[in-house]
Amino acid sequence: MQKRVTMISILILMLALTASMVQAQDMPPVFCGSLSEADCGILQNSQRVVAGLSGATFNLNFDLNVDDIPDAPFNSLAINLSGAGAYAVDPTIMERMMALQGDPSAMFEDMAHLGQLLEDALLAFDGQVNLTLTLPPELLEVIADEGMKLPEKLSVELRMVDGVGYVNLSALAEAIPDAGIPSGWYGLEIAKLLNNVFTVLAPQMEDMMGEMPGFDPEMFTQFSDPSVFGDFMNIERLPDAQADGETVAVFKTTLDYVKLFSSPAITDIMKTQMEAAGAGMTEADLEQMMEMMREMYKGLTFEVTEYIGLADSYPRRLEMNFSWDLSSMMSAIGEMSAQDSAPVLGATFTITYGSFNVPPAITAPENATVITAEQAMQMFMGSMQPMSSDS
Repeated sequence: MQKRVTMISILILMLALTASMVQAQDMPPVFCGSLSEADCGILQNSQRVVAGLSGATFNLNFDLNVDDIPDAPFNSLAINLSGAGAYAVDPTIMERMMALQGDPSAMFEDMAHLGQLLEDALLAFDGQVNLTLTLPPELLEVIADEGMKLPEKLSVELRMVDGVGYVNLSALAEAIPDAGIPSGWYGLEIAKLLNNVFTVLAPQMEDMMGEMPGFDPEMFTQFSDPSVFGDFMNIERLPDAQADGETVAVFKTTLDYVKLFSSPAITDIMKTQMEAAGAGMTEADLEQMMEMMREMYKGLTFEVTEYIGLADSYPRRLEMNFSWDLSSMMSAIGEMSAQDSAPVLGATFTITYGSFNVPPAITAPENATVITAEQAMQMFMGSMQPMSSDS
């Protein structure tokens, strides 16, 4: 069962990744569903423009709500994360990233190569963002009862410059004086570190993929065809709107998880996995398992709404709405009786863009304490050493 859940998790992750790549590419095909040719052209033009962007500013907001929380001192929680920032990117790196879209299985062929790809991508990207986390009073009271007092808002500043990730801990140190958090800027050579880690662990990761029952990277290649998404995704154009004085086209994409687990492509993947694992499942057994999956995810909805400028094809706004009533999930796995209530998760993520191709200068902070990739690798590899008999 654990291997089956692992495979399903990888499947959903790969599906989300592939769908994102389809939506972000700069050349056709793109997923247009039943949209008109004109409406599909708006999406295609926008993705070409996005691929050529050298940078932009953005504001983001994330709301997480949990209701009907079992065995908790509160019935619901509402947590907010907001921020503002900017990014600058070398458009040529997008071409290399998009090259994988035609054959997603290539990502698994050489893990060491994937590390170099990640390093190149991070070196071509500079970004900065100021984030503020707002915690609800109910949660703060529980934390205070455990002996730690936190303020309602916690802020942090992040930057990525020349492959080095930086964090300014001063605001956190001031907000939580008893936590022993140091003030100032601290950095880590993230790009180089990722490449080094992939190089060291590539053989083990490739062996792990090879030993996973039913895991065949080639089976994900079919998801590079946008028409496959039509089995479980729907896209529609909504009435035009206004954003920053510009008229924008509005497109909403909805993912139907019940149809997802009815899709022939997904069924084939699950069948291949079961056969490789020696499960000896009949067609009836497979359908019963897929019906269970459909039941488990019945209460899950996911929508993405895009706002695209009609005059310049720039993406003005992106909204993602996620809702999951866990009743069906808990009932399907036998964790819920008729008298129980199940949690309901809700999340909304919104990001708005501006200052296209003219973002502010993003520079490395002065006097930052930087941990090199070599130093981080020494700490990382040291933690992996087996304990001696004297330990």
